[in-house]
Amino acid sequence: MANYDNLNKLTIELLDGGLAIHGIDCNGVISWHDGHPTGTDEADAQAIIDAHDPTDYMAIRQSDAITGMENIPGWATLSPQEAEQYIIDNVTDLASAKLVLRKMVLMLFYLKDAIYPRLRD
Repeated sequence: MANYDNLNKLTIELLDGGLAIHGIDCNGVISWHDGHPTGTDEADAQAIIDAHDPTDYMAIRQSDAITGMENIPGWATLSPQEAEQYIIDNVTDLASAKLVLRKMVLMLFYLKDAIYPRLRD
């Protein structure tokens, strides 16, 4: 349980569960506000820990977004000048403009997911 994002996620889940805690350390030890939890607090905390999903979905979403951007042929490696020249050379009618717009929309959404993965939560 040494992943700090996971510990933050679990701490938030414990706080959302109404528990008076400072946090949880990488060994799974809870720091309680009053020092000593009640038996009910301990049972509630254990239930939250047992139900906790340690999967870092935000990291997966970011990784998928970066992979998606890399898979748009040629676009991931273009400089701003090259991208502008691509538009000048290749957007000649409505059909070609739609092709470019589709790639741009994909790139924008992949960037959003890479930079702001929590927006979909």
